[in-house]
Amino acid sequence: MRHAWRGRSMGIGIGLAGALVLGGGTCDEGDTTPPAIVSTVPADAAAVSLTTTISATFSEAMDAATINSGTFRLRAGTIDVAGAVTLDAATNTAVFAPADLLYGGVEYTATVTAGVADTAGNHLAADYPWSFTTAIVWEHVGDQVSPPGAESEDPTMLLPAGTPAVGYRHGSFATHLVLWDGTAWGAPQPDPSGGETNGSIYGTPSFCAQGTTVQLAYSHAGDATASDDTFYDRVFAYSWTGTTGWEARNGGDELSVVWDPTLGGANAWEPAIACPDAGDPFVAWVEGDVAPDPDREDAAWVSEVGTASAVRSEALSRNDDAGGYTTAVRTVGLTVDDAGNAYVAQWESDDADQDRTDLYVTRWDGTDFTPLGGAVTDDYDYNNLCVPSLEIVGTEVWIAYSRANPDDYTKEIFVARWTGSAWETVGGGPVTAMTPTEHFDAANPDLALVDGEPWVAWEETDQDSGTYIFVARWDAVAGEWVLEGERLNVDPARTAHDPSLAWSESDDVVYVAFEEFTDGWPHIFVKRRLLLPGG
Repeated sequence: MRHAWRGRSMGIGIGLAGALVLGGGTCDEGDTTPPAIVSTVPADAAAVSLTTTISATFSEAMDAATINSGTFRLRAGTIDVAGAVTLDAATNTAVFAPADLLYGGVEYTATVTAGVADTAGNHLAADYPWSFTTAIVWEHVGDQVSPPGAESEDPTMLLPAGTPAVGYRHGSFATHLVLWDGTAWGAPQPDPSGGETNGSIYGTPSFCAQGTTVQLAYSHAGDATASDDTFYDRVFAYSWTGTTGWEARNGGDELSVVWDPTLGGANAWEPAIACPDAGDPFVAWVEGDVAPDPDREDAAWVSEVGTASAVRSEALSRNDDAGGYTTAVRTVGLTVDDAGNAYVAQWESDDADQDRTDLYVTRWDGTDFTPLGGAVTDDYDYNNLCVPSLEIVGTEVWIAYSRANPDDYTKEIFVARWTGSAWETVGGGPVTAMTPTEHFDAANPDLALVDGEPWVAWEETDQDSGTYIFVARWDAVAGEWVLEGERLNVDPARTAHDPSLAWSESDDVVYVAFEEFTDGWPHIFVKRRLLLPGG
């Protein structure tokens, strides 16, 4: 039997349904409405600061015991981000504070789960996720790398055993190698050329890193007063380690053709060096061919350079001399694959059109040359050719180059790949950061592989203000080049040139070195971009 009674003297009773009755009436059982999220920071957005606050504001007071790292999570892809979670009771706001700085250019997903509850015990109706993308940030690595008072040009970004280092030409004729000690750039290592690095545009020293060793090839400026081999510019190779300093390769002998009393000699320049994962480095260069038959004028050579000796190729010339002019090789690039084959890229005068220069790639297996198809492209400003940049992606050969068109000689950057049967322009057109109306010129591309993905850095000049450094990566899924940030110049009001890329696999950081005018001289600077490890 169901009973009910009313206490008249106190005005308190129990209703038929068991509800507490006050003053002759009944009230409900309490708050049963679930809380809601009314705002988030950052909202779904792009280019979010790496130091942004990550928070969610609720519609009512929340139970602090339910607000924790288990119910408020942050992820980058499938990677959980460590952080501390707190509740600001005054504003009903939960805050996630990452333990470390966020990574740039990464999509993050924040999630408040249904495990959070209000003070009445009502839980969020469902998990609440939202996403945002952080801004791409290139950080400075120290201050200016090069000393003031003279020009510093043509940097190569290196990572011997993961340590940032830069090789470059200083004061026109000196070769500098500078290492980062974790807090500052050190003093330049002694110059093995003795201040005689060829100072022309085609005499830039070339560096590559191999474990803890830095390999160097340079063209030694000749002695204008000499009457023997020292009259000519010659190509040499050296190795550097922190223990031994610089040591000559090839027994200290030049890689170029030694002067002959009968045939004479010729200048050698444009050295390029490439390091395999193990074994001896390879060097390619341009040299006047002193052989009387056939006389190819300026040809290319490649050599595998040991400590005491070197294996030198025959002369490489892809075009025959034309009747009224010579089809000279002008600039060369170089890379090497895992099997120890060297790949030489060369600009060479066309044998049918005196105003045209053709770009070729040829593989050298230590004995023979094998052409990779015909010309990659052509160029119509042979006085302003840039060194092509090569990389190997699996079985594909990639090349970045600048090309001047035949109409107004405007230069643009292109990347092509050898598919095994043909050269294919990657992305179908130029790599650019500017619209056609903004673009004036582009030059000095440099390729790097970032976790197997091609990246390219280049300089681009607009119609009005100056020359800037840009970096882009190839998104194979989207089939397009994606800019990695905006202008990298230290000061956007200053001109910058000659970028060089390198990727540190151990901590997933991309570095770029470049020259920028500061006090009337070009000087070397380095920036880095932290990627998401494992992302």
